[in-house]
Amino acid sequence: MRAQSVLDKAEAIVKHQYHNPRSDYQADRNFIAEIRSDDLVPTKFIFPSSSHVVPVWVSPQSLTLTSQAVPDQGDGTDIWISIAEVRNVFNIPYGEGQNDEWLACGAIPWSRIECVMPYDGSQVHQQMTPVHRNGWSFNWVANVWREAPRKPIVIQEMYKDEEEEARPPERQAACK
Repeated sequence: MRAQSVLDKAEAIVKHQYHNPRSDYQADRNFIAEIRSDDLVPTKFIFPSSSHVVPVWVSPQSLTLTSQAVPDQGDGTDIWISIAEVRNVFNIPYGEGQNDEWLACGAIPWSRIECVMPYDGSQVHQQMTPVHRNGWSFNWVANVWREAPRKPIVIQEMYKDEEEEARPPERQAACK
C-alpha cells in the first residue's frame, strides 16, 4: 500500500506544477519515474573549503574498501541527497521542499529506473496506452515525449525507428 501512497503524492506534485496559477512557467510534457533505491548506502561528503558535512546516498560499487569518501561522478557514480537529511545542513525552511523528496546529483542510470509514467495534464498513465498532449505523444519505447506525427499512424510504426535508444525489452512492462 505504501507504493500507491507515494504515487498519489507524486501525482499531486506533478498536477500542482502543471496547473500552478501563481507561476509564470507552466510545466509541460511531465512524467513520473519510479526509481530503484534499495541498494543505496549512506555516506557523507565533506566540502574541502568548509566544515559542512553533507549526508549522501551512493551506489555500493562507488565506495572502496579503504575509503568512505564519495568519488568523482565521472566514473558513473550515482549520488542522491535526501531533503530531510540536509534540511539542517543548509538551513532549508520547512516550507521549501518535501521531507520525502530526493535530489539526483547528475544523470540517473537506466539501471535505476523501474518504469516511467507520463502525465498528460489530467492523469498519470501507468499502462502502455497512447498518450497525447498539445501536439506531443509519449514514446513508451524510449520513455520520452516526442513531437506527434502530422498524420495518424499505428503505434508500432511510430516507434520502429527508435529501437536503438530504447531500453531492454524486459524493462518495458507497464508500471505496477
